[in-house]
Amino acid sequence: MILEHNGIFSDNQSLVATATIVSTNVLDCGVANPNLGAGTPLWVVESIHTKFTGSGGITTTLQHCASSGGSYLTLLVGVAHSTGTGAIGDYLLAVPLPMEHLRYLRLSHAITMDSGSAGAVDAYLSPCAPFGL
Repeated sequence: MILEHNGIFSDNQSLVATATIVSTNVLDCGVANPNLGAGTPLWVVESIHTKFTGSGGITTTLQHCASSGGSYLTLLVGVAHSTGTGAIGDYLLAVPLPMEHLRYLRLSHAITMDSGSAGAVDAYLSPCAPFGL
């Protein structure tokens, strides 16, 4: 799949230990209330790039904000996943972008893992639903 660079939240982003980690990139939609989810929806997709080691859990949240560097609000919360069971390519999040949202978008990961555990994810906006959904 060919991805637009400006639509990538994370590219092989490492998620380790117990923490809250935000996506490598914040997407700037360019206008105050872009509402990109209206019409043909864009999909927010996150998949496992490198298999997680150890046991624990991960929950991904899509957040939005009106200003650069402002306080982010939760737009939607994904399903909690066990890090010990996911395989490379498994989806942690695959949902249509909500119809109404603010200018800046990012993902936040609530992670609980054994110490020394690690894994990595890819996350991006896609013009189509992932296969199998």
